[in-house]
Amino acid sequence: MMKRIITIAALAALLCAPACAQKSVKKTKTELSMERQGMVDIHTRDKTIPVSLMYARADNFTGEVLYTDLTRAYLHPKAAAALAKAQKRLKQLRPDLSLKVYDAARPMSIQQRMWEKGRGTSKYFYVSNPARGGGLHNYGMAVDITLCDARGDTLDMGTPIDYMGSAAHIDREDALVKSGRISRRAQKNRQLLRQVMRYAGFRPLRTEWWHFNLISRATARKYYKVYTSPGNNGRTGNSGKTGRTENNTVLSKLPVLPALPTLPLTLKNNNTMTTFNKDFMPQQGDYHKLLVYRKAECIYDITYHFAHKYLEKGDRTVDQMMQAARSGKQNIAEGSQAATASRETEIKLYNVAKASLQELLADYEDYLRVRDMELWPKDSPKAVQTRQVCRAHADSVYYRERVKTRSAETTANIAIILIHQTDYLMARLIEAAKQRFLTQGGIREEMTRARLKYRNSLK
Repeated sequence: MMKRIITIAALAALLCAPACAQKSVKKTKTELSMERQGMVDIHTRDKTIPVSLMYARADNFTGEVLYTDLTRAYLHPKAAAALAKAQKRLKQLRPDLSLKVYDAARPMSIQQRMWEKGRGTSKYFYVSNPARGGGLHNYGMAVDITLCDARGDTLDMGTPIDYMGSAAHIDREDALVKSGRISRRAQKNRQLLRQVMRYAGFRPLRTEWWHFNLISRATARKYYKVYTSPGNNGRTGNSGKTGRTENNTVLSKLPVLPALPTLPLTLKNNNTMTTFNKDFMPQQGDYHKLLVYRKAECIYDITYHFAHKYLEKGDRTVDQMMQAARSGKQNIAEGSQAATASRETEIKLYNVAKASLQELLADYEDYLRVRDMELWPKDSPKAVQTRQVCRAHADSVYYRERVKTRSAETTANIAIILIHQTDYLMARLIEAAKQRFLTQGGIREEMTRARLKYRNSLK
């Protein structure tokens, strides 16, 4: 009897060991950084939820260990509270089961590595582009999760977690069961997971049965901050709202361009007052008059039509293409307005716009390639004719009316041609802004010159 008691005690101690060890483990630099930025360890809200971070191991879609400095699951406090609510609901329905977390808040630096691993493969579709602000994992507002039993063994969900394929999609599960790709039991387990997560306010992702968002991406970008990795000095590589990436233009290596006319600064001295010419720090004109902006607006309108007509509802590519098209248009507008106060900012925003349109170009080309549709050769009659039409028209209404009756292939090729033309105009716009910077300097330099000229006029 005594032997049996000792054995049971030893077994209990063994089972307790991981939990005890977890408590004694010192928090890493990344974990401390997450806490400083407002994230919370989910175990501060519910200690009963097992955590097994898949990116702290190599058995994920990248085949690499990405979390070398992260062992705990962190979330925004609102998401952590909602997760605890989901766990409580699950225990009410199935006391023998538990939620199990595979990923939570994710540093943007890791998001960048994931994007690079998926680029050029079929997996890119499943990875949020960091250049567009990443995904809700980067805000601590998303969680990758499954169900497990009392021993921690995961239930059958039809596919492994992080499986990137149609069998992981949730919108056609009946068809998946009918075809034998997943079992009826797996479908019921998925349904139970969605039931408790929806109860707590989470929304499932169409393409990943394990992924749940607490809020929309638009809400996150408007009201919340992206988690920044330690050592970034608070810089995320995006604005925290729009998802724009910083572009570090090397001004020291700019090509020599023909001099642009300088803006005169006329001073009229009456010994008591000097009147500055209106050309000093001129307010920028209406960006709507810029040909490049009007072209970008046409691209946005075409993309809106294309994405909502030819892509499936819930397809992540819809959001990605719309964000890229919007970024191209909006950053031209912002850059034009920023030129009044900062030419450096103007150049950076123009470069962001150019990069965003290049990403959109790749999305259109990918669409045609994977569906075996034709990307019109540059010298083909259709391409030549379309280029002529696109050169002649920069009115979004013109394109909105005409793409209504065009096929997906034709619409995509029209957008591609427009993007190429806009990219050329963007290059010219950026070079002109660089030249102004080289010949006139920044706004502070211009103000200094004006101030010195003013002081000299008083002598």
